[in-house]
Amino acid sequence: MHASELQVPDRFRHEVLRRTPVAGAAWLAELPGRCAELCRRWRLTISGPVAAGGTSMVVPVIMPAGRAALKIIGPTIDATTEATALQAFDGDGVVRLFEADPTANALLLEWLPGPSLDSEPDPQAAVRIAGGLAARLGQTPAPAGIAGLDDGAEAWRHQLIEQHEAADQAGLAFPDDLFAQALQAVAELGRSRPRRLTHGDLSLDNVLSDGDGRWVAIDPLLVAGPVAHEVHTIVRSRLPEIGDTATLAELTKEAARAAEVDHGWASRLSLARYVASAYWESQNGGDPDNVRRLRTATLFSVRLIS
Repeated sequence: MHASELQVPDRFRHEVLRRTPVAGAAWLAELPGRCAELCRRWRLTISGPVAAGGTSMVVPVIMPAGRAALKIIGPTIDATTEATALQAFDGDGVVRLFEADPTANALLLEWLPGPSLDSEPDPQAAVRIAGGLAARLGQTPAPAGIAGLDDGAEAWRHQLIEQHEAADQAGLAFPDDLFAQALQAVAELGRSRPRRLTHGDLSLDNVLSDGDGRWVAIDPLLVAGPVAHEVHTIVRSRLPEIGDTATLAELTKEAARAAEVDHGWASRLSLARYVASAYWESQNGGDPDNVRRLRTATLFSVRLIS
């Protein structure tokens, strides 16, 4: 397939148009030509069908040195932040970056055939692998001047209070003592002053196999933060399988141990994040089954720190 004949996946097209109808339509019209120019400049040949999520699409390509992935990010997200994170990690546990063009919102990345770590049938093995990867990524010094999770803690606290008040009016608020513990965790995060880069969204879907036994993270955010913050994201990837407090406790302990972080700190952060997610989903038209799972996990989570 020639790049000028590029077929943009419907999911990606619809999301671009939903976010910016007029500018998005113009951006999409120029996309095949932009892709053709990138292929010419980087000497790429398209080798298969395009895959896409809501905010980016990935074109499998062949470059002179072998297979690669041309990632084109939608117009509402700046590719520079991901490129900066990838450069900082420098391929150590994260997908390798070969080229970047911020103007075209494009990245040329190492090809990862998958599957994702979410396909691992053993939940404990999956969170153990991801936790070990979180520990590895957490050794990377944060580039100067980037935002830290601590910087947003005060805004997060105010948002939680507003969500709690709205939930209270609807008769759906968590108990005040549980909510107070969530606020304490957010305050603790605000005092953490992290100086290490963290992935920021280390779900099991964001960890892919390279086909040779190596698990690699994709889509890193450019943020400094405590590695303990990743434990929630890792464990939450298995949310549908968490049917009791014991299962949540086992997975949280396994992930925290592999990530080399304090289990108590990881559990406190996780409680705050479960509260935030349960409130946000319930107040923004979230799937009822997911809201129910989040509320249940919140009640399980507080038992881990009581």
